[in-house]
Amino acid sequence: VIVDDGCPENSGDYAKKISKNIPSVKVIFHKKNLGYGAALKTGMKNCKYDWIFQIDGDAEYDVNDLRRLIKSSHNSDLVITYRYKRKYNTARIIISVVYNMLLRILFNINFRDVSTGSRLFKRSILKKVKLTTNSPFVGAELAIKSRSHGFRVNEIGIHTYPRTFGTGSSVGLKNIMLTIKDMLILFLKIKYVNMLNIINDKEIIPELIQKDCNSNEIFKSVYYFLKKPELIDKQILEVKAAINDLKSPSSSSEEVSKILLDHLT
Repeated sequence: VIVDDGCPENSGDYAKKISKNIPSVKVIFHKKNLGYGAALKTGMKNCKYDWIFQIDGDAEYDVNDLRRLIKSSHNSDLVITYRYKRKYNTARIIISVVYNMLLRILFNINFRDVSTGSRLFKRSILKKVKLTTNSPFVGAELAIKSRSHGFRVNEIGIHTYPRTFGTGSSVGLKNIMLTIKDMLILFLKIKYVNMLNIINDKEIIPELIQKDCNSNEIFKSVYYFLKKPELIDKQILEVKAAINDLKSPSSSSEEVSKILLDHLT
């Protein structure tokens, strides 16, 4: 499956010619450039087999590394790669190092490099992991969310090669800003979900449900709680005190959980 995301070099046209002689090759065109993440998601949606091998089309990676990724997949659901040596200019190396360092700090991960454009994963992961970004953050999003859902993530080293044509857009200012935005959005979502778990542990929601509270009122109380996590103990008392003031038909715990999780994740 080849995705042309508005490539200025008309690579899709060359791929289309190849597909005429090789029926198993599918070429998909985006009418305009939608972003690196959007291109990957389009490719994933059009895959039909149990495993997906994804690789960038700029010749920076050796497709023959697939053999090594397959070998590492026996005990993994997702195999990501890191570069043995970054063969780029100094600015791009600095951006990559800082980016991966921020990811390790924000998401408590120990991956060496989640931005490498070569990975192998089970298609079934996509049934539980919803990818939302259209930016280059998509690789990190896949790895972080897969791990948080309990999937086994492995990492192996590969050799990369300087591209000999065109210029990469992932480290352009626009894509850097989009990546930072998507990274912070995911961080805040995870933070709020963790706070929701704290609320559940303290049995706030069950008490609200038992008091015949409407799910919208429950959500308002919980959202207020999440807005100021530093006042946890005080707000727990406030929420409990407000329980008796909420008057509406009761809601099941399943309905309440769905409303909360749909909003927060």
